[in-house]
Amino acid sequence: MSRYEKWRELSDEVLQSVYKPRAIDYVYRCQRCGHEVCRCGAIRATDVKAGMDRIVLTGTIVDADQPIEIETKYGRTSLTRAFLQDPSGRVRLNLWGVHAPMGISGSIVRVENAFASKFAAEVEVNLGWRGAILLVKSPNELEILEQDLSYSFLKKELLLQALTRSSFANEQHQQNPNVKLRSNEPLAFLGDALIDLVVSEYLYSKKFDASKGELTDSWQSIASRPQCANAGRELGLHRYLRISEGERPLAQSETIMGETYEAVIGAVFLDGLYERASVVVKKTLIARSLRNHDKEK
Repeated sequence: MSRYEKWRELSDEVLQSVYKPRAIDYVYRCQRCGHEVCRCGAIRATDVKAGMDRIVLTGTIVDADQPIEIETKYGRTSLTRAFLQDPSGRVRLNLWGVHAPMGISGSIVRVENAFASKFAAEVEVNLGWRGAILLVKSPNELEILEQDLSYSFLKKELLLQALTRSSFANEQHQQNPNVKLRSNEPLAFLGDALIDLVVSEYLYSKKFDASKGELTDSWQSIASRPQCANAGRELGLHRYLRISEGERPLAQSETIMGETYEAVIGAVFLDGLYERASVVVKKTLIARSLRNHDKEK
């Protein structure tokens, strides 16, 4: 969740969709199938018009922003702004409240019982408490990376941020000033410190009677930037990077791979706390360094 911020004025129609009343005097049921959650045929994204209600859409979430917390006259709520793309085109999608975490680029979803409004000449599909969003297929590439890390993120947006270079975030913002992506630099800063701690703790547990100089030499052979870069390459992080075209030829460089690996560790820490991050570091960095050290003997 980003910092608390005040957003634009919202219509009563949107606010009534965002905030669930204390007493519900009706239950939505599809007029065609009679189900509370409609699973009838979806319309095309390009056919959506302001004022339409009970909308069903299927498609891929693209260009999703990070979830933000906004203020309205009824209180605070979460919001993820993205686009839903299908073969006909794409339409702006606002995911409110409990639906906000589902706004992950690359996910194939089915949106049910949404409604359309218009803001600044743009048609927007809003999904609030009355509606539902069903995950049809999550991004396969990220699932593969999670398997390699032996860690599954609860907040997928943290992993996406860890894979987002500032060059890509700036490029997207230049193309569309409304798009403000978070780069992986803050996560890399956090991950760097965390790797230092995990490796230092590991070395102390194995060499508690060693001198400071010996421990420092051992630390250097495991946790230095080149070692982090090698761990990043072994994980294939360059395949998942969100990076500008100008910087892409350098995707496997020591600097970019090292920073990306550090950012991924920082993301694991924020998502699963120290214990889970420690397990990932020991598997992907420490164990790898020890294997290579044994081969050199």
